[in-house]
Amino acid sequence: FDGASYSCKEKKPVVDPDDGCIVYEYIKPSSETPLHGLIYETFPKVQCVLHTHQKWASLLGLFCSGRYGKIDVPSEYQIVFGEFLPCAEYAEAGTEDIASNIVSSIQSFFSGDDAQVEKGVVLMPSHGVVVFALDFSDAFFLIEMLETMAKSMIQAQIKLYSKIIKHPY
Repeated sequence: FDGASYSCKEKKPVVDPDDGCIVYEYIKPSSETPLHGLIYETFPKVQCVLHTHQKWASLLGLFCSGRYGKIDVPSEYQIVFGEFLPCAEYAEAGTEDIASNIVSSIQSFFSGDDAQVEKGVVLMPSHGVVVFALDFSDAFFLIEMLETMAKSMIQAQIKLYSKIIKHPY
């Protein structure tokens, strides 16, 4: 949902991914509907796609800028995410390019049969995150874990740089 609160955990589909029709007219569909639809179409096991602009995960996405490919995952989070998080190539929001860049990133990262892809996370440079899974609870778990991990990673970098850079006062 565009502008929906992250604390809202109800399962309410907004747009039918098969035909793009609005299911609940009182909720504005995401401008990234083509992105959601292409993920559902390309990866048939995926039943939930969430695109978020979480504070810490979005900051982590900034580390992707100019560095398409992947970001290392700290060892304590590898059981959830694996060794790396893929970073998609930048594209304008709401375009077919952003959708194809995310799908290409998933295909490159999982390098296998599209029909076997079940869940994962893709960082979007200067834009946010896409999470996909077999169901809403798995996807929401990934969102929560990603935010926790991103906060930890960024705070560690800030702490490291604050020791390196000495202030004159």
